[in-house]
Amino acid sequence: MGMSMRVYFSRQLPNNHFLRQQEADIVWVDVAQILIEPIAFDPKKFSNCDWLFFTSPNAVSSFFHQSRVLNNQHIAALGKATAEALISFDVEPTFVGSKDSTEVANEFKRIVGKALIGFPVSNLSERTVQSVFPPEQLLESVTYHTLPQPTLVEDCHLYFFTSPSNVRAFFEVNTIKKDAIVMAIGETTSKALAKFGYSTQVPENYSVEAQYQTIFSALFS
Repeated sequence: MGMSMRVYFSRQLPNNHFLRQQEADIVWVDVAQILIEPIAFDPKKFSNCDWLFFTSPNAVSSFFHQSRVLNNQHIAALGKATAEALISFDVEPTFVGSKDSTEVANEFKRIVGKALIGFPVSNLSERTVQSVFPPEQLLESVTYHTLPQPTLVEDCHLYFFTSPSNVRAFFEVNTIKKDAIVMAIGETTSKALAKFGYSTQVPENYSVEAQYQTIFSALFS
């Protein structure tokens, strides 16, 4: 039997997570480098919005743990994981992105036209989707704080980062050996890693299936 490959993943993976269910000889080192703290907000701020756009599962949970009030708005999700978080609150998204965040933003813009869009966001939001819209078409409200929680991680063969904030907190206390493989969940996280001198591989979309295929191919092909 060969040596198990250690893969760092900057988000906690439950035992029933798709990645853990695969048969590849991988040891998952799932350590988030951030802490999510929901904060109070006024859901009425979004009452006149035609759409609510959720950019992450954290945005979903911080919103719906405080408010279940929807005024027949259309609901949009940046990707599959965010859509699944919405469905867990019995909310079916009208729009689900399947590409990198910039492409998703432009696709969404073509669909919504001049509609008013609400964004529940983190205090550290990268605002990638919002950046393609004029300010008068946006309503944003911070619904959670992203707090750095730098944590030491033992050396791994591959590192998979899921957000820019995880990247920044990781490098406060960690380094990566030159022969390790570095991956990013999407374009924005890839840019954050580039600032630390790392070129990255990025899955073709945000689905866990694409993430697994990219990881497996890099380690075992």
